[in-house]
Amino acid sequence: MLQCAKPIKSQAQRALPVSIMQLPTLRDAPLQCLERPALMLLRGGDIQIRDRNSLARRLPNSSIAFHPAMADYGGSTWSCEKGSRYTVLEMPEGICTDLLQRTPAWLHELRRPVRFLDPRVTWWIDEIENHCAAGEPNGAFYTEAVGIALLAYLDSLLRQDKGPAKTASLQPMSQRAVRQVKEYIEAHLAESLSVHGLAHACGYSPVHFARLFKQAFGMPVHQFILQSRIDSARLKLVSNSCSLAEIASECGFSSQAHFSSAFRRFVGTSPGDFRTARRR
Repeated sequence: MLQCAKPIKSQAQRALPVSIMQLPTLRDAPLQCLERPALMLLRGGDIQIRDRNSLARRLPNSSIAFHPAMADYGGSTWSCEKGSRYTVLEMPEGICTDLLQRTPAWLHELRRPVRFLDPRVTWWIDEIENHCAAGEPNGAFYTEAVGIALLAYLDSLLRQDKGPAKTASLQPMSQRAVRQVKEYIEAHLAESLSVHGLAHACGYSPVHFARLFKQAFGMPVHQFILQSRIDSARLKLVSNSCSLAEIASECGFSSQAHFSSAFRRFVGTSPGDFRTARRR
């Protein structure tokens, strides 16, 4: 089923693989099993699912389905009009385990697809797709951070025990830990930072680290890192004559284009114009 999907690349080591699947016109085609679990968001078109008893239902636009690996579709078939499109987020066990620090039970326990509508999940999928398609202007760590938020919520949603997932009570970061995290980020801005790496260094799971970081700093970790890179770039633009490409590299941006785009978004002007105005 995913053989026709067009992947959208990410530089994040632990990004959930995202792809776009454009569907041909189908008439009562059997549902095919997936080799890996996947979250699928219907982008439009007319999709109809018919079960073994010939009972049919149409899927609304923006409907979401979690498809387990090698799912049991019970002989169901589907039909769709040409133009229907899905965004597909695959759920490799290794990535899910790394980000949650455990293997979510639903990866193995679910045997049938779970269909639902949820604006929060839709937003996260949109954000991952759009950010990757744009070349990750906010950095690969943003792709990873959004994936962590989605996976944590999905874990709560798909748990097999009744009721919402219980969140462990965590003590806030100590002032010493806050200072150490801030100093570490500032010292490694030029490197490929990741939520997973920072969490590991602090002894937390990525999900818990993201929550504690936002509590301590008042913003998500990806936003803090991007703001720190912009602040560092502003100082370098005024204090030295390095090229924009060199400053982009020294501040951890993937390219000069990404640096210029992020800088304009945060500061309201291009890096070149900012440098010119400060040197007058």
